[in-house]
Amino acid sequence: MYGTTSVVDLSVYIEYLSVSTKCLSVSTNGSSASTKASFVATKGLSVATKGLSVSIEGSSILTKGLRASIEDLSVAMRSLSVSTKGLSVAANAMSVSIKGLYV
Repeated sequence: MYGTTSVVDLSVYIEYLSVSTKCLSVSTNGSSASTKASFVATKGLSVATKGLSVSIEGSSILTKGLRASIEDLSVAMRSLSVSTKGLSVAANAMSVSIKGLYV
């Protein structure tokens, strides 16, 4: 009778060990899945960071383009100012010429 109880206890212990092994396996699989998810999240963060870097570079290029456009506009305004002064000089010369005709 005592030996029968030991066999039953041993059977229960083996079953408990089997369940514990299954639980450990599930836990390991969960840990593996968590590690994979963390890896995917890290890759996603890396891609997002690269996208942000490209966006900043694009913004920098746009700013440089805007700065160049403003410089071009400034040159055009100076050229217009010179042209206006030249036109004023030409008008004065024409006025002098017209006055010279009356004299």
